Amino acid sequence: MSKQNPNCCPSHPRAAAQTVDYSREKVRKSKKMRGMEELSMKYGVEVAGEEQLLVSPAVSVAVRKLGSAIRDDISVRWKLTDALEKMKTMLETIEIDLAEAERLSTREAAVRQLLKALKDLAYSPSDTLDEYCANKKPAPAPGTLTWMVLCLRTVSKITMARKINMLLKKLIDISESFRHFQFINANLSMETSSFQPVNIVGRGGAERYIVKLLSASATQQGPIILPIVGKGGVGKTTLAQMIFNNPRFSNYSRAWVCVSEEFDLRKIGLSLLSLISPVTANESLLSIDTFELMIHYLRAIPRGNIFIVLDDIWVDDHFQLNLLKRLISSVGEEGSEVIVIITTRNEVTAGILCTLQPYWLSPLTDYMCWQIIQQSSGFQYIENQQELEHVGQMIAIKCGGLPLAAKVFGQMLRSEDASGWSALMNRDAWNIKNDEGLDDLKLKFLSMPLHLRSCFAYLAIFPSGHHIVKHELIHQWIAAGLVEQPVGSTLSNTDLAEHYINELLRILFLQNPTSALTSEKNEKNVTFFNTHVLLHDLAISAMGSDFINRDGRGGASSRENNCRYALLTNFEGTPKLSSILPSRLRVLRFQGCNGIELSEDAFSFAKYLLVLDLSECSVKKLPASIGQLKCLRYLNAPRIQDAVFPAVITRLSRLIYLGLHGTSKISKLRESIDRLEDLVHVDLSGCSGLETLPESFGNIKCLVHLDLSGCSKLKTLPESFKSLKNLVHLDLSECSCLQGVIDALHDLSRLRYLNLSHPCGYFVEDRFHLSGLNEVLPKLEELQYLNLSMCLNPLCFTLEPEDGLAYVAKCITGLGKLEHLDLSHNKFLSELPSESLAGLTKMHTLVLSGCFRLKSLPKCIANLSELSKIDLSGCPHLESLPNSIEELRFALLQSHENNHSHEEEIKEVKEPHCSSQSTSRG
Repeated sequence: MSKQNPNCCPSHPRAAAQTVDYSREKVRKSKKMRGMEELSMKYGVEVAGEEQLLVSPAVSVAVRKLGSAIRDDISVRWKLTDALEKMKTMLETIEIDLAEAERLSTREAAVRQLLKALKDLAYSPSDTLDEYCANKKPAPAPGTLTWMVLCLRTVSKITMARKINMLLKKLIDISESFRHFQFINANLSMETSSFQPVNIVGRGGAERYIVKLLSASATQQGPIILPIVGKGGVGKTTLAQMIFNNPRFSNYSRAWVCVSEEFDLRKIGLSLLSLISPVTANESLLSIDTFELMIHYLRAIPRGNIFIVLDDIWVDDHFQLNLLKRLISSVGEEGSEVIVIITTRNEVTAGILCTLQPYWLSPLTDYMCWQIIQQSSGFQYIENQQELEHVGQMIAIKCGGLPLAAKVFGQMLRSEDASGWSALMNRDAWNIKNDEGLDDLKLKFLSMPLHLRSCFAYLAIFPSGHHIVKHELIHQWIAAGLVEQPVGSTLSNTDLAEHYINELLRILFLQNPTSALTSEKNEKNVTFFNTHVLLHDLAISAMGSDFINRDGRGGASSRENNCRYALLTNFEGTPKLSSILPSRLRVLRFQGCNGIELSEDAFSFAKYLLVLDLSECSVKKLPASIGQLKCLRYLNAPRIQDAVFPAVITRLSRLIYLGLHGTSKISKLRESIDRLEDLVHVDLSGCSGLETLPESFGNIKCLVHLDLSGCSKLKTLPESFKSLKNLVHLDLSECSCLQGVIDALHDLSRLRYLNLSHPCGYFVEDRFHLSGLNEVLPKLEELQYLNLSMCLNPLCFTLEPEDGLAYVAKCITGLGKLEHLDLSHNKFLSELPSESLAGLTKMHTLVLSGCFRLKSLPKCIANLSELSKIDLSGCPHLESLPNSIEELRFALLQSHENNHSHEEEIKEVKEPHCSSQSTSRG
């Protein structure tokens, strides 16, 4: 059961709380405003209930694209320069007043109408210019027309001129309308700060009480299910995380599942299997298609102590909840101790699931909110504390006891002087009007730079609680045109997007997952993010009518013609996409649409599409109409069942991201793959049938990220591979024993990430293909991540121990920027090269698991000041640890098996925290 969008559903209580009394508004308006209301009716825009929070970013993007088009020589030849310059000038003039107009829109319906009309119009130049750029540079092929002839044929001069002039006329009307309002320009710039709040306020007593309660209930029959109940933003998830990480439960198998909006029992069950019993899940994932089969596998989880958190349950349907309770009750063999914490806002949900009395989490006191504000605002560093303390306490009262609100408001106050604190205290819109506190978060949102607003609002495209993959998010932002290069910037778009992510993390609008992930992606050093449910609601609210969350099982319905972003769930192939989605879509994401067959013309309606994300579903075959998506820049279509590489992909000349993970039937790529010359990121991981790469692959000169992991039938790299000199990330895990790999690495001097892990075996050809690895690796001086798990065995196992040690030493010599080194499962290692290791001064992670001949660690380990994690699991012959290692400050202990004496030795180190499998220091 999915949560309804409060902005689209009048019956939703949140929508009711935010509904504007337009009759009262009209009485307050002047004649001039009533005239404006009539004027804006020309644009066919209805009064919307939400603020127009993305108008400024949309206008900013339009100005940027118009500027780029003006500099293009084709605009001169087609005599479009004057019209484009007029549009750019008018939009720049309007931009000056937008900040105040957006704030005024919270009270004035006429301003909302005007801003919505402006936003819809601002998207139009981007659509037209994207279409123009896509057709301007068609994929070249022998015997075809020149690009100029093709461009003139597809987007004619007459058509383009007509579109531009129509847009100009509409913009003139809107510009005239803006002059009727006297907006006050306000500067809401936000400074950065390195200060981060670190302590959780006011929940220590709740944590102790619940831990004691759970411990006392451990002997009861069946699972222990304790709901934590409270309103949104009160800290339910934070409290659950505190208990989840409590040392009392460190020896439990633990699983954290974010249930959130879309209640799916199968997904919950599979998540539990993958987190508690990953081997079972990996072997049986595809076969678990019934509830009873899920129960069977959950019951097969070996007997033990199990701790589960089911975070953010919305569903209140008795039948569904009773099935969930039955599913929970099936976890583990008989005799297992199973503790389950659920978080929910719903009293009914808590009552149905609980086996212990639900714990009601009260709001914080005003004093506690004031403490949080002090932390997140850096109050201790402010000089005039006495002057601001009373103001801060008044602000704390307006937080309504919500810790999230207090954190956000503290962030807002960081760079403010006394007048800024007073101004925030006196803002009318601050009073908490509903459980979510969205009005307060909108104030913070409006204080963001324009580029951050757009990037944050984009998160609405993911379901609440979804684990968002960092590199996928970055390339979706870039593909959607949300990453804006400042004048004079030398940073790449990827580096800029990384900066955006860091900013959103700093102001708490993006966060790391509340629990460690044990998925395949996490094992490959992939970074994940998610958002708090309140902030996800804010992202949806900010999107407004630009975003729809459509359930494919609902059939055809009225389409929002100006919608640009869509999340499509439970689509089964019918009805036609064109009947349920608008034609001007820029971003389309599918969710939970498994095994669907799309008609060949499925995407023919969406000619402006920039991002197509099929990563959360499986499509049997890519339809031919994908080749018509000339503007498409991001395509993620894993697990397709095409037997040959789809020819339609090579027509997408503007692609920067191509993901075909798990497409196991494809044996080779097409020679025409080099038509995709703008590709930056290619994911072919898990393409286990892939046998060869074409020689033309080396012509994709912009390629930065290439994942070939799991391409187990791939035996050789083409000679041209060495031409990919911009490669920064190369993953060859499970296929690194390739002919030509050493020659290729010689020329890839920009590599920062290299994964060569592979159970190569001990064949002559394995040694031959990797021969010379110790000569090439020291030349890759930019490396930050190096994984040599297992792959050194065929090279060193036949050598004398001292020769094997010297080989490893040479491999890592000179890699001064290395941060992560994985030498796991290299069975010949009995010791580590002390001198070479001492030079890795930036290393924070060292993985030695499975090195079962390892007898000692060098003393230099204790001198590596950045080192925070050493994985020693599966090292039973480790005789001793350096005495100096006890001087290190460890925040996490994960012991190696069959070596309890050293476990006790490490436990004496300051501030330990116990778990399993490795040793870490914070």
